[in-house]
Amino acid sequence: MKKKIISLLVTVALMLGVASVTAVEAAAASQMKVSEELIAILKQFEGFLEKPVWDYSQYSVGYGSAVDEDSEDFDRYMEEGITEEEADALLREYVAIAEKAVNGMIDTYGLNLSQQQFDALIDFCYNCGTGWIKQEGNFRSAVINGATGNDFLNAIISWCKAGGKIETGLIKRRLAEANLYLNGVYSVTPPSCYCYVIYNAKGGYCAKAIQAYQEGDVITELPTPSKTDANFIGWFNASSNGVLVTQLDSSISGRTLFANWENLDGTPEKDPEEVAVNYKRVVRVSNSLNVRKEASTSSDVIKILYDGDVVTIVAELQTDDLLWGKLEEGGWIALKYTEAYKEPEEPEEPEEPEEPEEPEKPEAPAEEIVVTVTGSVVNVRSGAGTDNSVTSAVHCGDKVTIVEVTDLNGTKWGKLSTGGWICLTYTDYQAEPAEPEEPQQPSQPQQPAEITVKVTNGPINVRSGAGTNNKIISSVYNGQSLTITAVTEVDGRPWGQLSDGGWICLSYTDYKASDNETGGENQTPIAPSGTTVKVTGSAVNVRTGPGTNNGVSTVIYRGANVTIVETTTVNGAIWGKLSTGGWIALQYTDYSGGETQTPAEPGNASGGSVTGTVNASSLNVRSKAGMDGSVVGTLSKGTSVEILEQTTVDGTTWGRISSGWISMSYVTVQNGGSGTASGGTTYTVTADVVNVRSGAGLSNGVVSTVTKGTKVTIVETASADGMTWGKLSGGGWISMTYVA
Repeated sequence: MKKKIISLLVTVALMLGVASVTAVEAAAASQMKVSEELIAILKQFEGFLEKPVWDYSQYSVGYGSAVDEDSEDFDRYMEEGITEEEADALLREYVAIAEKAVNGMIDTYGLNLSQQQFDALIDFCYNCGTGWIKQEGNFRSAVINGATGNDFLNAIISWCKAGGKIETGLIKRRLAEANLYLNGVYSVTPPSCYCYVIYNAKGGYCAKAIQAYQEGDVITELPTPSKTDANFIGWFNASSNGVLVTQLDSSISGRTLFANWENLDGTPEKDPEEVAVNYKRVVRVSNSLNVRKEASTSSDVIKILYDGDVVTIVAELQTDDLLWGKLEEGGWIALKYTEAYKEPEEPEEPEEPEEPEEPEKPEAPAEEIVVTVTGSVVNVRSGAGTDNSVTSAVHCGDKVTIVEVTDLNGTKWGKLSTGGWICLTYTDYQAEPAEPEEPQQPSQPQQPAEITVKVTNGPINVRSGAGTNNKIISSVYNGQSLTITAVTEVDGRPWGQLSDGGWICLSYTDYKASDNETGGENQTPIAPSGTTVKVTGSAVNVRTGPGTNNGVSTVIYRGANVTIVETTTVNGAIWGKLSTGGWIALQYTDYSGGETQTPAEPGNASGGSVTGTVNASSLNVRSKAGMDGSVVGTLSKGTSVEILEQTTVDGTTWGRISSGWISMSYVTVQNGGSGTASGGTTYTVTADVVNVRSGAGLSNGVVSTVTKGTKVTIVETASADGMTWGKLSGGGWISMTYVA
């Protein structure tokens, strides 16, 4: 025992003898730690995954932390899930690894980093790994040499690929990291002053796939790609029939530029042509497969396919060193992520087959019927129900032939003679049962034979019957006094019959049912009964409120069906309230905003009188706001009009004048008015059909469409989903990729 004590004392003495040397070395080593602000930002970037999900090259769990598929923790997480406390601890373990790597870089190169710069590099390492620190590269050089401005932006933006493809989510993250590194801003949203373009060499080689720059800068030096047996002509803003781009500025931020080539003999190089085919393939991916608008990895993603999905390929096209297949319902997929489809074997015929039960016959008309579309844009789907894929669309006023009618959860769907199904709610279809039941007597009026009410929250839709499922026939407005001859209740709200016909919801008048009931302007409309959507994201956070700044209460997974009872828009994204409580981002579901947009009760009208001038050769005056309003008159070009109020229907702003409603798209409002701006830039639509959305970004619902050659006036621009979006003078947003 004494020998051990003596030995220990000797060891201590030896350690004290070298203490002065090691103390100097320890003082020289960098010991920087991340801030709690960065931890919060990391969690926002990554989101919370209760169970492991495959993420390109690894399984991730919690706040994007890697987990080994062969570990015991993996099995436990798959079965029980990870708690937020465990996820926080795992996050900090990986952050500690990144801290050690970046501190080593500080010591090696004698860097003097601020806290914001250190935090930005840790976020970058957490997402991209630490290998860049030990390898020659533009980003490492930028950090070592203290790069700023466009030099730093271009160095960090090149790290925006996943699975070999540029991802808009990674572009936004890199720009947000640059904003933190250069400006000390802790936010997951990049600043609007950071611009970028993507380069598509169309079969050639370009050393720079993406370029970033700041708003206000004009970049005249664009990269020059190369291609065997071809000469480079220039960069254009569309794959074909585009406009030559010779400099970069903020007006083309978020767009893809395409290289144009000519053969060595000076003749234009032809774009590869589609080859017609007809066969089936099976999707084989570990996560999901993007369906793109065009056969290019830089084209917009229009929907998602999953492992095991069977698709029909109707054309092939070789571009971007990939063989692409065109889907029967539209869109392109890379065929490298599919395999041959094998027809299932025919089952053996049973020796004594049972008598098959008589299948229920769909409710079908005795003869074909023709109906007129009343919704602005109604989706045509591959089958009856919103869970089927959208194959095309029909528009307001189109007459279509219905050859079969079926009922799905109380909603009538009609099969078109040309193929596909539409929701008959958005047509003038009237079901005629063979033996109608004895109609129920309406409830006795709750008031005397006639009462007078005043509209307090107009405009209010006047409908053909009591309830929002009845057809809109006209409108009434704020301040109008109306005579009510009967009152009944539908879905918990009072409805009144007008003396001159039609019904209105009395919740938007000064009507009071009794002393014990609160009516009039204090009454809140009842929320919709609910819309069922399917989750398409691998794991979607359910939050305590709409928006990512609210806490995560639970997680739902791909394939789950949930009921949405309310929607709202936060920072350009649509959020849905679940019937079970909590909110989810609807961009991770198959939510499409409904088959068509129907005005609420009442419309969202804005007050305030403005004066304008008709700028169209002839402008229809309609009985109500919307294209389904009957034409009650016309105005000629140059007519001065006083707009009493404005409302938005199907993405278009409408103004009420003394004789009815007119589209504000064809009115120039005088300076100082509060109506639609008269300024803006006019463009021409270059694609066959372009969706007009309720907001900037693919997550917003389609409210109408514009066709090739249409002149549109853009009054505002914004960036979303890697594209520049333009706000139309008449309301709604379109992608600037498809205008010139």
